[in-house]
Amino acid sequence: LTATPERPDGIDVTQWFGGRIASELRLWDALERNLLVPFHYFAVGSEDLDFSRARWNAGRYNADDLDEVLTGNDVIMNWVLREIAHVVTDPLTMKALVFAGGVRHARFVALRLNQAGIHSVALDGETAKPVRAQAIRDLRAGVIQAIVSVDIFNEGVDIPEVDTVVMLRPTESGTVFLQQLGRGLRKTSAKSFLTVL
Repeated sequence: LTATPERPDGIDVTQWFGGRIASELRLWDALERNLLVPFHYFAVGSEDLDFSRARWNAGRYNADDLDEVLTGNDVIMNWVLREIAHVVTDPLTMKALVFAGGVRHARFVALRLNQAGIHSVALDGETAKPVRAQAIRDLRAGVIQAIVSVDIFNEGVDIPEVDTVVMLRPTESGTVFLQQLGRGLRKTSAKSFLTVL
């Protein structure tokens, strides 16, 4: 059972099953069957986003360059905060996963969210598992409104309460994009839709 049959590493997962797929249910089909919460997707852009300084290597942005472009850009963060205030029903009660471009970027975003009164924590691959677990409990309980992460919550985490997903990094992978979107699609009685920026 997989949510990502098209893998970014190019491995064909059906090779272990005689090339057969027993059953397949794609995102749009699951939405039509009411198995997932519908989402409101806001694709917003800014002329202040300039990735020309980030090198492109082997089909992806250089992680350090991307972190440099995104970190400390107050113009972009002001714009992000305005968009959150504009499209999220109540930013002070949202339960958001925010996907950042790098560790420094995640810390910067969490700092700016906190300064705006949106209680947030930044997590990355070096964050201890007990700290990650506490952040998830805090998000579920409403102690914090956002977890800003770098590559650790794309998959393998189940937080049905997430009602907002904010993608603050470009991705060249359709699989990663769907994984990030999927973090908020679980149904709960308290959530009628997912907000995606």
